[in-house]
Amino acid sequence: MTGKPVVLHVVEALGGGVMVAVRDYMSSTNDDFDHVLLANTRQGHNTGDLDGYALIPLGKLRNPIELVRKTRQTIRHLAPDIIHLHSSWAGLLGRICSPLGTSLVYTPHCYAFERRDISLFARTLFWVAEWTLAKRLTIVAAVSPREAELASRLNQRRTVTYVPNIALGGPGCRSESSASEVWNVVATGRVMSQKGPEWFASVARIVLASRTDFAFTWIGGGDRSGEKLLIDSGVTVTGWMSHRDVLGLLARADLYIHSAAWEGAPISALEAASYGIPCICRDIPAMRSLNFSLLADSPTAAAGLLLQVADSDDKSIFAEQSRQIMEQHTPGAQREILLGTYEVARDSFRNEEKAEWN
Repeated sequence: MTGKPVVLHVVEALGGGVMVAVRDYMSSTNDDFDHVLLANTRQGHNTGDLDGYALIPLGKLRNPIELVRKTRQTIRHLAPDIIHLHSSWAGLLGRICSPLGTSLVYTPHCYAFERRDISLFARTLFWVAEWTLAKRLTIVAAVSPREAELASRLNQRRTVTYVPNIALGGPGCRSESSASEVWNVVATGRVMSQKGPEWFASVARIVLASRTDFAFTWIGGGDRSGEKLLIDSGVTVTGWMSHRDVLGLLARADLYIHSAAWEGAPISALEAASYGIPCICRDIPAMRSLNFSLLADSPTAAAGLLLQVADSDDKSIFAEQSRQIMEQHTPGAQREILLGTYEVARDSFRNEEKAEWN
C-alpha cells in the first residue's frame, strides 16, 4: 500500500468481460487509489490482465459460510475507504458483509434478473432481492444507459452514474484486409447460454448454406455442448486465449456478430467497434442503449444484415457507425466519471455514521 485511499473490489468469479472491466477501473484510477481484489479467478480464464495487482482469493463458491467469513475478515483487516462490488452475487455478498456506514459502490455488469435462461419466478426473486438491498448502497456505477435506468427504477433515492466501458483497440491497430476474398466473421466470449452460441451457429448455417466466401470463428471457449454445436455448424472455435491474442484475431476480422441474449455493456463488442468493424448485434435492450444500429431480432435477420454489409458498395458507412459508438467510451471519460463516482461515495461515507471496523 502507498498510503492512498484503498478501494476493495469484490468479485465472485473473475473472467471474461468483468475481469477486463475491473482491470480498466483499477488502471484508470491507479494514480489516486490503491486497489485490492477479493476474488476467485475462473479456471482457465487467467489471461494475465490482472498481473501486478493485489489479489486475495475469495474461497470456495459452494460454501456460503466460508464466503461470508472471508469477506468480513478481509473488510475488517483492510478497512477500505471504498468497497466496489462487481456482479449480482458479489453485490449480495458485499452488502451482507459490510458494516453499516460503509461506502459501497455497486456495478452489476448486467443484473441477474435480466437473465433469460431462468424462469420468470426466479427473475422476480432476483428483482425483489435487488430492490430490498438497494437501500444498502451508496452509489450504483452502471456500465450502460440500460443498467443505469434499471438501477434508478430499483431505488430513485440512490445516486446512479454511468461509467462507460472502454476498449484498448483502435483503427491504428487494424490489420490489413485478407487477400483471400473470404469474409472473416467473428464472435468473442465464453461459450455459454448468455452469449447465445446457438444464435451465432444459426447465422453461420444460414449463410454457409448459400455462400462459400465466409468463414465464421468463435474466439473463446466454454461449454462443451455449445462448442460442439458451433463446430458442427461450420464455426471454428479457438478456445481460451490471452487478451492480446484475442485482439490480434479481432483486428483481422471483417464483421463482428454479438449474439448474447442479455448483457450489461460487452467489452468485446466495444473492442470490435473501436477497430471500425461493422457490428451486427442481437436486438436486446443493452445493445440498443449503447447505440449499436445494426440490430437483428433473429438469426435470419442477422444473416440478411451480414450479407447486406458484405455486398454493399460503400462499406465505410458501416465502419463509421461503429467508430461513432466509441466517442463516449474513452479512457479519459471513464477515469473522470469513475473518480467522480468514488468521490461521491467517499463524501457520503464522511457524512454518515462511520463504519465500525473492529
